[in-house]
Amino acid sequence: MENSQNIKIDLKSPIFQPRPGWGGILKNWAKNNIYSSLIPILVIAGVLSGIHIMSRKYSEFANREMGATLAAISKPTIELTAQKGQGVAHLARQALDTYLADNPGQQLSIGQKIFIETYLANLYQDRQIQIGDRITFQKDDMIIAIEKSRSLTTGQLAEWEKYNKKNN
Repeated sequence: MENSQNIKIDLKSPIFQPRPGWGGILKNWAKNNIYSSLIPILVIAGVLSGIHIMSRKYSEFANREMGATLAAISKPTIELTAQKGQGVAHLARQALDTYLADNPGQQLSIGQKIFIETYLANLYQDRQIQIGDRITFQKDDMIIAIEKSRSLTTGQLAEWEKYNKKNN
């Protein structure tokens, strides 16, 4: 038993060689790939940054130049004052004419215009109109009415055109 106590085991632990961390790995990669990858990536990033800056400057310039014009055109409402002999239908017709003058690309037939006037008059006919009363027509309501008028069939348009006083 005494012999077993005198036995000395000499185990050597493994020796690990330190390897580079992430910083060393990136440094080696950059050194090896500076001309093939890194410089083209930086050039592309610079070009994209320049394009972004120029587009922002252009949009600021366009906004400054068009600001007053857009403010006048993009009012969300048309406000009209009732004159003697005018009712809601007359004001709706006048509001539609104002809207079409501001948006010249809209092409509407007589039947569509009469439908839109009637649609708007029904929306805003909630009270009696007196001389000097102001009615505010929403442009969103105009757009909805125009879209509805475009979905009318030819037969429906013919029915609406019967109400045109100029042809009667």
